[in-house]
Amino acid sequence: MKTYTASQARERFAEILEAVEQGEEVAITKHAELKRRAQEFGLARTKELPWSQPELTILSRYAWMSDDRVRLKLKAAGYTRTVTAIHLELKRMKVELDGSFWFRMAK
Repeated sequence: MKTYTASQARERFAEILEAVEQGEEVAITKHAELKRRAQEFGLARTKELPWSQPELTILSRYAWMSDDRVRLKLKAAGYTRTVTAIHLELKRMKVELDGSFWFRMAK
């Protein structure tokens, strides 16, 4: 079965109609439906939700721990983030675990 988006179906209407007449199955879907199905199978990236202030507080408090341990701390507080998301956010925050880290956090 071939699948077309609504805009593709408009562009190729005659071609699709001919295929249906020959007994071929055709599905016409909206883009959002295709994206949802792709996400279910892990084939499409989803945009991560913005970090809330309580999440950032937990992240900065436990930045010295491994990413997986930080994930567990977030989970205990009721938040769900992947290890990769935690790692990237720490990078965005420019957290470096050197001696100056503790000095910056104390301010």
